[in-house]
Amino acid sequence: MHVIYLLVTTAINNATDGEKVVSPVLTRDEEFNFRAAHWTDLHGLPCKVVMTNDTIEITGDLLIAADGCGSSIRQSFLPDLKLRYSGYCAWRGVLDFSGRENSEAILGIKRTYPDLGKCLYFDLGSGTHSVFDELLNKRLNWIWYINQPEPELKGNSVTMKVSSKMIQGMHREADKVWLPGLARIILHRCMH
Repeated sequence: MHVIYLLVTTAINNATDGEKVVSPVLTRDEEFNFRAAHWTDLHGLPCKVVMTNDTIEITGDLLIAADGCGSSIRQSFLPDLKLRYSGYCAWRGVLDFSGRENSEAILGIKRTYPDLGKCLYFDLGSGTHSVFDELLNKRLNWIWYINQPEPELKGNSVTMKVSSKMIQGMHREADKVWLPGLARIILHRCMH
């Protein structure tokens, strides 16, 4: 059996203030029972795919259509369902800190988020929130949601190509919004 995830037993919701001085815990769920995995680990699982022109019928009680926002499975079963914009866009990243476990930044982030490795952290701010956790093989995963008007997307994709100007703006905002440890991880300056 291939273990590709960390068992996350706790979820913590923190509030962030504009001064970035305190981050009080709003809720703590000790029975979270979540698995944190990176998509490359999921796609790297050994599997056997058989390609044929045969059609087979499968009966089941549950179908999980995990094929993205432009799901062909959802379109097939729910052709009239129209997606709607949630009001948030997201930046995301994964930082590999292997070989740098004792760097000032990693030790600092683990002081700020002491339950990393077994906890999914939600930091909640005004018009924004982040999700932060540790993955297998010494990687930190972050997602930063920002409340903003719906962007103009091309085709069926829900992602867009970003410019260096957009990334610079995201970096400036990270320093303003998040505690220094998380901002440093988002900016990938963790090893300086």
